[in-house]
Amino acid sequence: MCMSINPPGNPSDRNGTTARNAEQARQNAINNVIGRITKVFNPQGRRPLYAQAQQDSKNLMLHQLDRQRQDTTRSAMFNLARRGITGGSNDVNTNARILEDYNKGLLTAGNKAQTVGDNLRLQDGRTKNNLIAQARSGLSMTQAVQQALQGAQQNTAFATQSAQAQSIGNAFSNIAAANNGYQQAQGNTAANRLYAQNRYLGPGATKSTSKNGTISGTGG
Repeated sequence: MCMSINPPGNPSDRNGTTARNAEQARQNAINNVIGRITKVFNPQGRRPLYAQAQQDSKNLMLHQLDRQRQDTTRSAMFNLARRGITGGSNDVNTNARILEDYNKGLLTAGNKAQTVGDNLRLQDGRTKNNLIAQARSGLSMTQAVQQALQGAQQNTAFATQSAQAQSIGNAFSNIAAANNGYQQAQGNTAANRLYAQNRYLGPGATKSTSKNGTISGTGG
């Protein structure tokens, strides 16, 4: 049985070598594009931006929290004074509740700020992976670099907006509700007292107070 062997310089060998070289060149080009994309989203270079977005968000919420604490403390002390129960255990208990809510607010601010930084990191990863997929489909070096830079800038801008939009919420809602409840109770008591006086005096009556504090009424 005879086997045909292509002699040196056979066109089939040259064509195969050319194809392999072309494919290798294509893969090298793709790898170069992917390398440039990866460089734009290099974690070492982007990490300060993640930290900045997180810190900006936290600073905003801490400012909100401190302001709420001041307002809540002032309102709580005023209510205690109006009820005539300032000092001693009342002050201690109220301040302890305010401090407890403040510490919870610190944790909330930290967690929300961490989410802002994490979201920027995740979005960078999505943008990078999407561009790498396009590079494998023929995205040129110029297009890849341009889109990577634009994507990185857009992600950073969105993170900045997100940081500025964060809110601590109402960190002292329980204490505020207690204060409002007392004020409402005071209002109800005053309304009931007025109703009882008017009912005692009768319709169309006017009331007058004598020197000894006795209320009397005259009907029309």
